[in-house]
Amino acid sequence: MKLISLILLTLSLISCGGSAPTPPGNNVHGTGYSIHVPTGWEHKMKERGTDLFVIVPDGREDGFAENLNVMIEKLPSGISKDQYYDASKTQLATLTGGAPVSEEDLMIHGHEARKMRYQFSMGAMNLDNDVYIIVRPNAAYIITLSMMEGEGRDRHLEELTKVATSFALK
Repeated sequence: MKLISLILLTLSLISCGGSAPTPPGNNVHGTGYSIHVPTGWEHKMKERGTDLFVIVPDGREDGFAENLNVMIEKLPSGISKDQYYDASKTQLATLTGGAPVSEEDLMIHGHEARKMRYQFSMGAMNLDNDVYIIVRPNAAYIITLSMMEGEGRDRHLEELTKVATSFALK
């Protein structure tokens, strides 16, 4: 569960800069999954601890690049979905300074998932993130939508949610 603690740190490091991303096609294939990325969106594979990092094209107007990333964490034998959700919630609460603003269970392409929303400050940035977690027997897939609070979330939530919920395991 060390990986889940890297999510927010990774977001802050990557969202503020980095090397020039590569424009994607429509379907991006990651490690054991595929995800639909709109034409013109930029993506990077295996970038700073993520399996996939996707940047919204006009997301840097406020100094922060609204984005989505996918991380994969290998799980020890015998950990249940609920145990992983609880451990992730505890880790994220420690990193963000509080409990999730909202939490819900849903299905993504036939797989049970947990969605948690966190609002927190990182320096001068007020972030509003949605974290989707899909737990399989040997791995957890963590999909994080990272947005600035307010206008950043208002402008990009719908399109980022469509990308997140297009996630399909192979």
